[in-house]
This record gives sequence, structure tokens and C-alpha cells, in this order.
Amino acid sequence: MLGHKDIVDSLRSLSKTASLDLDPLRMVEALKGESDRGAIILASTMIDDRLRWAIEQKLTTLNSDEMARFFRHDAGIAGAFSERIVLAQALGIIDRKTRKHIDLVREMRNASAHAANQLSFASPEIVAALNYLKGNSSAPIEEWTVAMRRDVFVLLCATIASSISNSMSASAFEAIRPIFESMLERVPTWLEKPQPPQSRDRPDPSSDK
Repeated sequence: MLGHKDIVDSLRSLSKTASLDLDPLRMVEALKGESDRGAIILASTMIDDRLRWAIEQKLTTLNSDEMARFFRHDAGIAGAFSERIVLAQALGIIDRKTRKHIDLVREMRNASAHAANQLSFASPEIVAALNYLKGNSSAPIEEWTVAMRRDVFVLLCATIASSISNSMSASAFEAIRPIFESMLERVPTWLEKPQPPQSRDRPDPSSDK
């Protein structure tokens, strides 16, 4: 039987697992079985993972132990999503406007993880946030089905995450905006299908404020 340390290490290795070769449309499909809250948490974590990866590329003087302390959740300099967002801007990985967009995604994740009441892509607060994130692209969000709102949010997060890991652009969100708008024009018809039965929400205790 595995000891406590081995079990903890194996669980932590799972939490670090993140694909660096994102296919945005595939991620939309993969998260279809999740609840709205679960989809928000998992989709936003893709961006968080890419920010950490991008920051690590800048910290070339740190060894593995120092890197682990740097990102330690309870005491590291960049242990929280909010801190990684600010640090990414300071290092030129993202610009101020991109930081505002990612920070809004972070607030959506926190609300999804901690809100006691029911929360979904029909919630006015989530609709307002998604409307801000999508900008002027495509049809008014009020005309979208709840399923489409959800899938487009996942698509947006996956595309931003891909941009950060692939280009390290100082203006990541604006750089992928044309790609995102093009994808919206080609959103397959399955986005219009009714949402599958939602699983019980499982707030993520690792989400930070």
C-alpha cells in the first residue's frame, strides 16, 4: 500500500498535468459532460496553467526546488492565480488589457467555486462577464442558447491559453481576437443542441480568490 507522501505526490502530479498542445474545439467537446460551474473552473484553469508555464520560461536562474517554492500555493510569490496574472504582465507576457480579461475569467472561476447558490451560464452575472469577454464579435449574447454561451466561453479560454503557450505575445488576447472571431463564425451546429444533464456541482477547493 502506498504511503501518505507517495499518495500526496501522485495527486499533486495530477494537478500539474496540463496539455501544452491545446485544440480549442476539442476542449469544448471534452468539457460537455461537466456542469456549468465545473466547465468554468476547468476552462479558466487552462489559462492559469499557461501563465505558470510562461512565467517558468522567464525564470531561467531558478532550480527545481526554488521553482516549486516560487509557485507554492500557500506561501509562494506566484502561488495564486491572481499573483500569476500580475506577474505575467510585469514580465511582458501579457499586456494590461489582456490582464483585465484574464482577471475577469479568474473572478468567474472564484464565483463558480465558492458561490453557495446555483450558478450557470443563465446567471445574469456570468452573462455580463461573457458579454464583456467576447467583445463585439458575433451575434448578441442574449440570442445565444445557454449551451452556446458555455461552449464559447470554453473556446475563448482554450484559445487564450494556446496563444500564451505558443506565441508568448505581449498582447495575447488581442493577437488571438481575429482567430476567436473566425472560430465563432465556424462554430459547428452541435453548439445549438440542448445541454446534457448537468452533474452535481463540485466546487474546487484549490481555487484562489
